[in-house]
Amino acid sequence: MDNMKQWLENATQFFHKCESAKGWDQCKQYVAPNAVFECQSGTYADVHTIEGYATKIAEVYYAVFRDGTDYELEEVTHNDKGTIGLFGTSIIKHTGPEGPVAPTGKIAKSHFAYFLSPDENGKVARMVKVYDEAQTRSQLGWPAK
Repeated sequence: MDNMKQWLENATQFFHKCESAKGWDQCKQYVAPNAVFECQSGTYADVHTIEGYATKIAEVYYAVFRDGTDYELEEVTHNDKGTIGLFGTSIIKHTGPEGPVAPTGKIAKSHFAYFLSPDENGKVARMVKVYDEAQTRSQLGWPAK
């Protein structure tokens, strides 16, 4: 990657916009057209684009967690191929009217990682999200999937 500093800035800004549930309109400037999203959790089984992921995160945070969302960016790493890893903790509280059960008021602190790959213009072309959905559901008092 020729301009690692710019790519790192784009990736970090995307992370902040996405994790603060700003939605696709705030995220799209950092993302390549038709960028791919991958995650092995059941929550995202039907999501295959970064646009879909950014949209879903914003919708879920509003409907399920409403006033109880925050996150911490704990570490950023990258390799010589341009892949960036961002490790964070999502802090969510089930306060909204939606979800698999009535609002529990419980808080989950869920560790997760984004692995982002750039396109030739330094925009996010691929995202892989890794996190333990079962642990998050347990912390929130939700049934297992």
